[in-house]
Amino acid sequence: QSGSICWTHSLTTTMTLHHDSKSSPQFPSPPSLSPQQIALISEAAVQYAETHGLLMNTKVPPSEHSTPKNSDPHAAQSQQLSHVPLVLTPTLFPSSEFHRLKSIAPLFSLVVDRMSRDAEFLLGELKEVLKVDEFTRRIADIYREVYCTQVTDSDQDDNGPETKKEHLEFLPPNKDTQLLAMGIHRSDYMLHGTSKPLQVELNTISSAFAALSQITQQLHTFVVNRFDRFIRENLPKNSKLEVNNSKDEVVHLMKEAFEAWEEQKREGNVLGRSHMAVLFIVQPGEGNFADQKHIEFDLYERYCMKCVRASLGEIHERAYLDEYHNLVYNDVHTGMEYLIPVAYYRAGYTPTDYPTQKQWEARKRIEESSAIKCPTTGYQLVGTKYIQYVMTRPGVLERYISKKESDELRSVFTGIYSMHDKEAVQRAIENPHLFLGKPQREGGGNLIYGENLRTILKEMPDEVRDGYILMDRIVPSGQENIFCRRKQTVVTTGVSELGTYCLFVGDASRDKDIVNNRYGGYLLRTKPKDVEDGGVASGVASMDSLVLV
Repeated sequence: QSGSICWTHSLTTTMTLHHDSKSSPQFPSPPSLSPQQIALISEAAVQYAETHGLLMNTKVPPSEHSTPKNSDPHAAQSQQLSHVPLVLTPTLFPSSEFHRLKSIAPLFSLVVDRMSRDAEFLLGELKEVLKVDEFTRRIADIYREVYCTQVTDSDQDDNGPETKKEHLEFLPPNKDTQLLAMGIHRSDYMLHGTSKPLQVELNTISSAFAALSQITQQLHTFVVNRFDRFIRENLPKNSKLEVNNSKDEVVHLMKEAFEAWEEQKREGNVLGRSHMAVLFIVQPGEGNFADQKHIEFDLYERYCMKCVRASLGEIHERAYLDEYHNLVYNDVHTGMEYLIPVAYYRAGYTPTDYPTQKQWEARKRIEESSAIKCPTTGYQLVGTKYIQYVMTRPGVLERYISKKESDELRSVFTGIYSMHDKEAVQRAIENPHLFLGKPQREGGGNLIYGENLRTILKEMPDEVRDGYILMDRIVPSGQENIFCRRKQTVVTTGVSELGTYCLFVGDASRDKDIVNNRYGGYLLRTKPKDVEDGGVASGVASMDSLVLV
């Protein structure tokens, strides 16, 4: 029933924290709204979302699309177009901490880019992971084949014989291999208590929701201004809606990468812009299509840059490398062949994206091309959970940025441990509610927690432990939120995850080749506090935006 309101009420509670919660400032309560006011806001917010493209295809359980006569509990789920799950009013966040997270975003991009070119170190650190994780190993194999060369150094003492040492260098065997890279990274945080943001993870591939996040913030601006009598007047004094231009920033970054590629090719051998297109590598049946389409349409309307969308399987069938290692894609829909200056991955981060050898061959073909990749295989390897653990070790960040900058990044790290750390594992077995287990996977829904974590840690064979990391659990206090999904609302305590986009084009091993490196907006997702895992696509989390206090 599209107009009904499901009304529940749960007061904000404060969980026991690892630090002294008395020293943390407490947020004032968000605006208190009556059921009638919520119904009014919900109707307007849903209509705004539907008319502004704040949409996605969501999976519908069989019970919602089957009649009693043909109902089958094993029936495949269908997809239904709906507004994205929303929080109806923006969520409070400490202003000083938000601006600190903005300021360190470019540092993460430098670390990712420089580590991705530190081949000996990167593959050395992943050595044991690659033995137990076939998916990561195959990504590493492409990285090694496309970008790395085994180099022999000679060393001779004054009185001793000459010795030879071999090491791996980031030195592509093919001179036409693209050295510039594009990064749309997202560093995700949760507030520990009410005031200390700690990093959940660093995403380096398919960092989604830049477009829908910007529209969500615009929706909240509309809601707060339209219903200011009972929203704005009840917000904390001196609070401020944080404007979010994440979609515009990502679109502009793609334009910068496109132009950087054009500059490389200005000597000739390529056709005009009308015969070039940005390649979106996508999953078949993509539910989060609108987030991608907003970017695609803006690229054309603002900069006359065309886009083509293809799965890895379609790329295997329709793309080839020309004599200059340019990637050429045959678009069967238009009957045209397009040169590809930029390859943008919204797929390729999970084993299910590679059901056959053809998809792996397509990935390698893209990697070998002159296209600027977002991300490269090197970026994807840096984004693995094990490398997130490696970054917390003393001296690792200092390989790529200054000591002062390294300390700034460490200030947002939580405790991360190897599964071979017997002391940490024992603590997790004794107190599983204080820890999370994570495999080397992206895409959500992979967390191991609670009694399941205790059981797995007790039974996990040593030979597979390198495929996981152990992490201190971040414990937010939560705020009261109004969730709206499929036009139905629920009021309950929610916890939020804030992501800052870290945008980069260039080659940070040579500072003069950095085209741009900047903060690029934010993503805020909020979910009910009693839900352990899941994202917006699954309907568990909801799109949100910030009120800074």
